[in-house]
Amino acid sequence: AVVGCLFSLFASAYFMRMGLSDWQPLPLPRLLWLNTGVLVLSSVALQCAVVAARRGQIDMVRLGLATAGLTALAFLIGQLMAWLQLTDDGYLLSSNPANSFFYLITGMHGLHILGGLVGLGRT
Repeated sequence: AVVGCLFSLFASAYFMRMGLSDWQPLPLPRLLWLNTGVLVLSSVALQCAVVAARRGQIDMVRLGLATAGLTALAFLIGQLMAWLQLTDDGYLLSSNPANSFFYLITGMHGLHILGGLVGLGRT
């Protein structure tokens, strides 16, 4: 609930701020679409692990959890690569508010994924 509220507040601030004159949207690297697909695969793997757990298929649970963890890690690496690509192209955190929001929201999402990986690792 806390994370959901936090991201809702970030989204609200984002949409309110983007109407001002100094807002210059940054180009989104194509890598972000690939990262989105990888994150969807991670979610599918977790759902497969849940279904396998209900059926008592321990080997499939392990496979689903391992796949989810690896794809989540791949997502984080992809996000870092996208950040590097943007900074190499001159889209720095402090360049304009759009950049700041992009890095803030994607950074918080990355921390959320890291927290999930910690929980997944304990599982």
